[in-house]
Amino acid sequence: IGVSSMFAYALGLAPSKDTFWTTDVQPGNRYKKSEPYTELNALVATLSTGPYGPSDMAGHIDYRLINRTSIYFGQLMHPSKPATAMDIQIIKHAFESLKMEIWSTYSMNMFKNTSLNWGTILAVETSGNVTLKYKDMDFLTPGVSYLVYDYKDVSSFREFKTSDNLVLPNNCTKSEFCLFHFVPKLEYGNNEIYMLGDVSKWIPASSTRIRSIVYQEADLLINLWGGANEEITIHYVFNGKLKSSTCPIKTTGWNCISMLTGKCVY
Repeated sequence: IGVSSMFAYALGLAPSKDTFWTTDVQPGNRYKKSEPYTELNALVATLSTGPYGPSDMAGHIDYRLINRTSIYFGQLMHPSKPATAMDIQIIKHAFESLKMEIWSTYSMNMFKNTSLNWGTILAVETSGNVTLKYKDMDFLTPGVSYLVYDYKDVSSFREFKTSDNLVLPNNCTKSEFCLFHFVPKLEYGNNEIYMLGDVSKWIPASSTRIRSIVYQEADLLINLWGGANEEITIHYVFNGKLKSSTCPIKTTGWNCISMLTGKCVY
């Protein structure tokens, strides 16, 4: 994953991470080992766009961790392409002998007949403060305004302009990795809306969950996909203020949330 994903994706293949444990201790396992990086493994498997293979023993599966990857009935919430190594990772390795993982990917959704990318950057084992410039982020849709936030704190969102940088801290580790999401602006009349998505998942704006963004004369609807009785909470920034709306799916299929009123639309 990362560098190898570049070759696999160029060939039209989905990379695949090996199976992994979702809990760190599997009592009585023949390897006599533990797995300290369960969350990173789960995230990498999701970013790969390939199969997701938890291999815990019976009774030792972390369902909370698995649920971060999929919707209610198990359909995976992948990005639109496998996460691949960014140029800066390869350059740092080649010219400074620094081994770190800095990957990017995106989830594509349509808005007013235009494809928009919701971007994601993962950083692990960073050494020193690494600065990513706007031009380094070729996954962002040209000519569109963005905001960025840290996955640990959705309220950390800030505008990300073409003149801005993203500084990766030097403490992005395997156990405390750094994950950032980039959100494009949706304009509706005089309103500025940034649809963050289902932030309880690794990939909040995956097209598995966000099926369409419907621009109407009197409303802006987010068309969601989920299982029967699943409650979905969507976070969004409306004219600079962070908001969220929760809607239950009545039957397996589609449901809508209004970005103007925050109400469920059936």
